[in-house]
Amino acid sequence: MELGVYRVFEDILGIYAVAATSWLGSVVADITLNKWLKLRPAEIEFRRAYLYDINPVGIGSMTLAMLCGLSAWMGWLGHPLQVFASMLSLCLTFITAPFIAWLTRGRYYFSRTPVQVTATECCVCGNYFEKPEMSYCPFYQGSICSLCCSLDVQCNDTCKPHARYTEQASKLIGIFIKEKSLRKIDPRVWSFISILLLFSSVIGLLLMLVFAQMRDEFGSEQDLLAAALWKVFFILLIVTGVTTWLFVLTNKSRQIAQEELRLQSDRLMKEIIAHEATDRQLQQAKEDADDANQAKSRYLTGITHELRTPLNAMLGYAQLLERADDIPPARQRGIGIMRRSGEHLANLIEGLLDISKIEAGKLEIYREEVRIGDLVQQLVAMFEQQASDKGLTFHYNAPHWLPEAVMTDEKRLRQILINLLSNAVKFTDRGSVTLDFQYRSEVAFSRFTIPASASPLRTERIFKPFERVSGDSRRIGTGLGLTITRLLTYIMGGDLQVESIRGEGTTFKLTLMLPSYSGDAYQPAEPAVITGYPGKRHTLLVVDDDESHRQLMMDLLTPIGFTLLTAENGHVALHLARQNHIDLLLLDVAMPEMSGWELLRQLRNKGQLAPVIMISAEADEGKCRHFTGEGKFATVKPLRFPLLLENIGEILHLQWRTECQPPKQPEIHEPRSQLTRVQIESLKEMARLGYVRGFRELLDKHISANQISKAEGEKFAELLRRFRFKEIVESLERPEGEKNGNSKADGTYRR
Repeated sequence: MELGVYRVFEDILGIYAVAATSWLGSVVADITLNKWLKLRPAEIEFRRAYLYDINPVGIGSMTLAMLCGLSAWMGWLGHPLQVFASMLSLCLTFITAPFIAWLTRGRYYFSRTPVQVTATECCVCGNYFEKPEMSYCPFYQGSICSLCCSLDVQCNDTCKPHARYTEQASKLIGIFIKEKSLRKIDPRVWSFISILLLFSSVIGLLLMLVFAQMRDEFGSEQDLLAAALWKVFFILLIVTGVTTWLFVLTNKSRQIAQEELRLQSDRLMKEIIAHEATDRQLQQAKEDADDANQAKSRYLTGITHELRTPLNAMLGYAQLLERADDIPPARQRGIGIMRRSGEHLANLIEGLLDISKIEAGKLEIYREEVRIGDLVQQLVAMFEQQASDKGLTFHYNAPHWLPEAVMTDEKRLRQILINLLSNAVKFTDRGSVTLDFQYRSEVAFSRFTIPASASPLRTERIFKPFERVSGDSRRIGTGLGLTITRLLTYIMGGDLQVESIRGEGTTFKLTLMLPSYSGDAYQPAEPAVITGYPGKRHTLLVVDDDESHRQLMMDLLTPIGFTLLTAENGHVALHLARQNHIDLLLLDVAMPEMSGWELLRQLRNKGQLAPVIMISAEADEGKCRHFTGEGKFATVKPLRFPLLLENIGEILHLQWRTECQPPKQPEIHEPRSQLTRVQIESLKEMARLGYVRGFRELLDKHISANQISKAEGEKFAELLRRFRFKEIVESLERPEGEKNGNSKADGTYRR
């Protein structure tokens, strides 16, 4: 009470009442009266992106109303109006707001035309908002929420450069000062003057309020109070001026930093836009390249049918003529050249197709049972002959143990091994080629060693497409073999490495994961020529639109004992199937009028349940390979007769009659009358347990005691060295004098 607290509160609340009524009155007058008088747009905009920093209607109306209200409250307009200062401020807003709106013609309600946005995600904060809260930001090239638009300091109001308060102040000052004179003055001076005027006005207003509160207490000494307050004002003005100048300099530094940041941002945005344009061009180029690659693949797919069909007849008759006994050896050599040339052409076609599939990412790998021992033996026999014809020595280091079968893609594995071996033989002019094949822990290791040449291989180039190992143009080949080999190896989860040392030679090391399908050991089988089969005569229906293929099947299968019916299209095949009992169908996939698949569907609908082998000359054999199942097999042209006959034998459960059928393993016919039953059981127990050392000790003991002959002991030792315990047990269980028959073929289907 003694300090006059209540009176201070009364004065403060009076000033607050004037300010509050001036502000609320300006808002109400602008929204209601100005809208009714059509002095402002009908829409109410609150997004900063579309507003001026200062709206003269609201700010001007509120400022004028506050000045008049404070003047009345101070008593400068007379004592009667002092009581109604707040009411005076409120009433003035309804006069000044329409007047200023009319004077400015409503130009300061929108800084730019609002852009309709559809995105609801803010490009700055990443949050989702309603559409009325979103604005389009040209700086970020996207939709931005009102909060991020208000807080962001990087854009520097790029969307509305003319709507900033500095620009508005410049236009206001330009009314009183010429533009030329205005440009001569540093903008920092104008900033300093405006800020200093603002703060000095606030300080002056506060000191004026102090004077109004204390003048009655000083009475006749009011002049002394006024002088003291003026001194305080000027002291504070000096401090405010220094502080304001420091603030102006700091703000200028901030503006320069922001300008540098904006320039860097612009450059980055331009670079991003340029990168996006480059990326679009690269994407377009990639799509064009993919289209060209697909066109190439479609062309190869189409032409491969036309190539494989005559190749099938060529290679088929070459295989038949090579086996004929009535052809002189000299002619057979020529036929062999024809067959090998045809196989070379077929391999070239396969290489081009594989490259296309790998590039398009459409190469498929299949898991099937493969007799790895037979496969390697076939390749060794093939390349031993090629090496011998060239005057080279081919060394094959066989593994100590191989599983009977492994799970892998036989076609791709055969392709990899053939490519490596053919290159090894092709590019070796003298000396020898060595194949070292090992298998352990489900992994196959192969080493292909080529002797030293004049210069080491350029290992960085040999795996590139269409690159040749040697510059000699007389070397045949397209340069695709090693490229396909490495790609196939990687796709199958393996590894292919090459090491070439001057004076020592070149070594290719191939590593592949080949899980064993059976725990039994591999037993090599001698090749045999099929001459027939016992039992009833089976009827086969061959459907193909190519007459040469039908004739080839006749020449191949009729001598073996089959009855063949041939049809050139599906309609003839349906008629023959109704008239005859068919044991096996051999259908071509691609035929005019009715495809092989459609023919098979109609045959099944008519109750024809005979098993089928689909024969395709198409480039994409994936559908055929997926087709295999119960009673359904598939193969691809050119045909390989041994595999075709193997498939037929498996389907019809045939026991082939061959020209020669040597036993799989050497027999043990030595009498074992010197061994007692207990001793035989002891040996069998050691073999069943896989106890090598124990079996060897017992075997040596019986040999020393002349209970087992030396020849029989050597055979047991050889089987023991190869860990063929099952065969040891079978030999010990076999009665004396019993002869081994041929083991039944496993019937493994291979493509």
